[in-house]
Amino acid sequence: MPTYDFEQQFEIGTHHEQTLDEYFQQYFWIESTSRQEQRQGIDRWFQAPDGSWMSVEYKADKTAGRTGNAFIETISVDVRAVQGWAYSSEADVLAYYVPPRHTVWLICFVELRQYLAEWHQRYPIRQIPNHGYCTEGLLVPLVLLSNIAFEVCHVT
Repeated sequence: MPTYDFEQQFEIGTHHEQTLDEYFQQYFWIESTSRQEQRQGIDRWFQAPDGSWMSVEYKADKTAGRTGNAFIETISVDVRAVQGWAYSSEADVLAYYVPPRHTVWLICFVELRQYLAEWHQRYPIRQIPNHGYCTEGLLVPLVLLSNIAFEVCHVT
């Protein structure tokens, strides 16, 4: 299995962030976040027309378009036992984007975390090799994301 290339993935991620920003700006005022907020798993602040704010973490998963499974990161760095974004993100909402399907699922992290123990029992764990460590995650069928999402959007 090839090693994860951070620089390449960063460039791809930046492109997907722009795509999501362009889509969501028709519904929300969007503000970027500080480096500290990004370390807390918050990529954007969305302000709704009623004035309310929500913090959002963007995730893009090209592979899910082929496999039909979302990669729900449970361990970020295995050799240091660093929790993955499924546990550690301080954002209110996960925006899980699957570019080949032009679909994004908006899921409250509180809702997602209610299912993690069950998903650990039901779905396989996969490791993604990095330089000197692995990232681990659960392979959860995308249809289950539809079941827990408060909105499923088709990004065109």
